[in-house]
Amino acid sequence: MIRAFHPIARGGRGLLLCAIAAEIGALLLFQSVGDRRPAVGVVWLWIAFLPYGVALWWLRHAETVSPLLLATATVALYAAPLAQGPTLDDDLWRYRWDGKVVAAGINPYLHTPEDAALAALRDRGWEQVSFKQVRTLYPPLAESLFAAAYCAGGGRLWPYRGAAIAAHLASIAVLGLLLRGAGHPPGRALLYAWNPLVVKEIADSGHMDSWMVLGLLAALLAYQRGRRPWVAPALAAAIGFKWVPLLTLPVWRHTGYRTLLVAVALTVTLFWPWSDAGWHMVSGLRTFGDYWVFNPGIYWGLRGMLDPILEIATAKLVAKGLCAAAWLAAYAWAVRRQDGRCDSLADTLFVVVGALLLLSPALDPWYLTWVLPLACLCHDRLPTLAWWWLSAGASLSYLYYVDRADVAWGRWVEYVVFAIVWLWEWRRLARRHQTPATR
Repeated sequence: MIRAFHPIARGGRGLLLCAIAAEIGALLLFQSVGDRRPAVGVVWLWIAFLPYGVALWWLRHAETVSPLLLATATVALYAAPLAQGPTLDDDLWRYRWDGKVVAAGINPYLHTPEDAALAALRDRGWEQVSFKQVRTLYPPLAESLFAAAYCAGGGRLWPYRGAAIAAHLASIAVLGLLLRGAGHPPGRALLYAWNPLVVKEIADSGHMDSWMVLGLLAALLAYQRGRRPWVAPALAAAIGFKWVPLLTLPVWRHTGYRTLLVAVALTVTLFWPWSDAGWHMVSGLRTFGDYWVFNPGIYWGLRGMLDPILEIATAKLVAKGLCAAAWLAAYAWAVRRQDGRCDSLADTLFVVVGALLLLSPALDPWYLTWVLPLACLCHDRLPTLAWWWLSAGASLSYLYYVDRADVAWGRWVEYVVFAIVWLWEWRRLARRHQTPATR
């Protein structure tokens, strides 16, 4: 038996089981209606946050909780959506297409899906691929995983979703170990594990970001336990699944420059077999950076101020420049206050990745899976509650699929409430950290 959160009173398992069942039911209803009636689907996704809150409330007040019960509830949450979906998302079809291309022995960075050279590979799944004019933006380990999933399932989607869930469940276990090692209740990992948006993005949409998160958390665990040689391969693996951890390498400087050099060398080794594509390996990423705008936060606010007074191209350039400068400033501040402890490293990663999301022109809902595990680790030291609101607020971005148009009011709800909650928690933490002498 383990203690979860703050043991106060003994509660019955029935309430927890009912809450998990209700969350599963709401998510299944989201899947059933989401593609046909996106607005109704979003309502059901929001409703799923109610039993999620009840489950966490019960867990906080439970005297003891069986690990087997918690594990069973978590697996049930992620297994139930596998019968339907993906819903309001088509990334799995791009994964499938890339996997088919790699399985055919073709470098996926050399061709766009609409390239005539790949015409012989086209099938019904190809019709579901969006942005066929853009080369893939996924790193080599992700491409290899796509190929393995394609071969395992004969082109069906379940292996992709199964792989995403497997990595996610492993990351939850690693997060629990990190929390225990930091002196926090390991049950806090369930804040992340049971979050309805996270369940949707992993079990329904099958986003492979879970593999990147697993690599980052594994690197943190190796750092926490003093096993520095394992940090480099974990970081290289994370970069192999998603480009984002590459931006965090300076944050890991306390592991030693030798470790960072090994991480870079391993990353280059992973990329080398695909290097005949040259700069095409990052052309999809460059296109994403140039053109993608979806559910932005601060960037959207800047564009709202700049568009009336500047030409669109100039406003876009200035807004991106200001966001980049703000992110670098946040990066420098976080790195400067870092002191080499694992808690400090987690805090720095949380600030760097969180600022990147808030300042980016594109904040797809599944990007929040990058920062929410870090929020669990930083809860007592930095403002994190606003990010749990953002996980619910980001669901409103799916209203785009009602008529393929921007929903500005949803962003107001999402980001204004985020700012209010963040400021409130920042002031609360500042008061808590005041010493009697400064009062």
